[in-house]
Amino acid sequence: MLTEALLAEGIPARYLTCQSKDYDTDSDCHVICVAWSESLNKWVWADPTFAAFVTDKNGLMLHPGEVRQHLMDNEQLLLNEDANWNHEELLSKEDYLDYYMAKICISSPP
Repeated sequence: MLTEALLAEGIPARYLTCQSKDYDTDSDCHVICVAWSESLNKWVWADPTFAAFVTDKNGLMLHPGEVRQHLMDNEQLLLNEDANWNHEELLSKEDYLDYYMAKICISSPP
């Protein structure tokens, strides 16, 4: 819906299906929106389900490819403080990016 609403307002937007890190064993996915930011001159991540966007350590909004590269390089990523699931539950960056989007499994020691 966000993609269509942005397009109706003349803002270039697309939806993007995100697969988990373990796509070969976990077929669950999540769809986000990428929208063109005129001021940043690039596409940026916008997730309406979680009211979420991702920035670098300087607060610059990132494209999904930039988020991926930051994750691979262990560079700091920030999630907007009011990111939440359907206006019900606030999320941390770890909850959203690591456990939900990338589905990195953390096992507890025996």
